[in-house]
Amino acid sequence: FTSSMTPRLAIELTSEDLQKKIFPMDLRPQAHDLITFWLFNTLVKGNLHYKTNPFRDVAISGFVTLEGEKMSKSRGNIIEPQSVIEEYGADALRFWAAGSKLGDDINYQEKDIVAGKRFVIKIFNAARFVFMNMKGKLEKPKKLYEIDKLFLAGLNKIIKEATESFEEYEYARCKNDTVNFFWSIFTDNYLELVKKRVYSPLRIAHSIGHRSEIEQKHRETEEKESAFYTLYYSLLSILKLMAPFTPFVTEEIYQKYFKKHEKEKSIHHCSWPSLFELRKDDGDEEKFALLLEVISKVRHEKSANKKSVKAEIILTLERDKMKKLKDVLQDLKAVLNAKEIKEGEFKVEFVS
Repeated sequence: FTSSMTPRLAIELTSEDLQKKIFPMDLRPQAHDLITFWLFNTLVKGNLHYKTNPFRDVAISGFVTLEGEKMSKSRGNIIEPQSVIEEYGADALRFWAAGSKLGDDINYQEKDIVAGKRFVIKIFNAARFVFMNMKGKLEKPKKLYEIDKLFLAGLNKIIKEATESFEEYEYARCKNDTVNFFWSIFTDNYLELVKKRVYSPLRIAHSIGHRSEIEQKHRETEEKESAFYTLYYSLLSILKLMAPFTPFVTEEIYQKYFKKHEKEKSIHHCSWPSLFELRKDDGDEEKFALLLEVISKVRHEKSANKKSVKAEIILTLERDKMKKLKDVLQDLKAVLNAKEIKEGEFKVEFVS
């Protein structure tokens, strides 16, 4: 009888005005073993006494299992969280726990904790790389280069989907989508795409032609401003998306690199990331997907031929693909270390 009155008992010591604001409550989180006992009785009590459900939503979680069996102290099949935190850190444990879908049991496996630890290390190293040559916060550049725009459009999609996932309490989907974007798009591809543009003193690709030295330096400055702006704000957005799941490493990165430029004293005081305002062109998503596909195919060819990822090549692409990628060919050449990209049937030739 007492437990079924918990929504009211939780607010009994507050003022009547406050009680009206917070009752009914927003959410009852609980596991599926208490549906027919605690949940049903609480709903009945709320309706009998106050003619309303005591909360708007119910989030039903599962159990933590070990080799398929529910963890239980009485059975002795438990893993002490303190020992896991001691070895891998609290973020790694939270990373694993956030992989549990609503209503589903989640099995404890050490490899999933290791994956969390790998993410923590990777995002810290990625932040260090981003700020290697960056002097500080940058305003939005007058010209956002095509590759940066395409990347931010992809990030916009993740932010939109992550927001919708959280509004539906599907936190695991939010975490998984963000982590996949971080690994497969941000670190594996975008950082590589902008590396030469940002950290090389000259872009060989743009030195070809009849540009004067002044024009060349102006172009390089514009490109760096666009890349640094994109790196700064995309990393900050990813940190905000991951802060609920890995609060410690995201806070450490924020304090080390962002706090001096942002108004909030903690990442956990920051607002949820908003969408980037971008010029929308038809086929942006398709273009970016094609770019990543070409990069993946070339990397596969290099691996199959036991060549270094830095091996110089001559790349041949079909006419329709050349046409779709015409605005990002220079970036493609840089990331693939391609001496030339020419038209024809897909082919990778190794220069040496």
